[in-house]
Amino acid sequence: MDGYKFRLLDVDLTKGETETGFIGSETIQRFIGGSGLAAWLLWSEGPEDPDPLAPEAHLLTMTGPLTGTPASSSGRHGVVGRSPLTGFWGEANVGGTWGAMLRRRPRLWQGKGSRVSLDQR
Repeated sequence: MDGYKFRLLDVDLTKGETETGFIGSETIQRFIGGSGLAAWLLWSEGPEDPDPLAPEAHLLTMTGPLTGTPASSSGRHGVVGRSPLTGFWGEANVGGTWGAMLRRRPRLWQGKGSRVSLDQR
């Protein structure tokens, strides 16, 4: 995995902007992917001690290293953020086909959109 970079799409709903960042191979090897990488991103890139429901709080959609492969149960992905109940950790593990489509294109969501849209552009 030497020199491998993991793309991260940062989606800011308040500004209506996206930005692509990269996570280096050393970090990927240290935290593997999915929940481990989400924990690192949440605490290293997120605002310090945010209200979990505030627009600046981060919500991450992440995949693991086997997502999208022929391995059993490999279509799964995780949704991670700070829990409104504890203020610390909240995670949902979801099955289906979206995990395979999300593979190696994790998203970091932040901000507050002005409207709900299902536009497929």
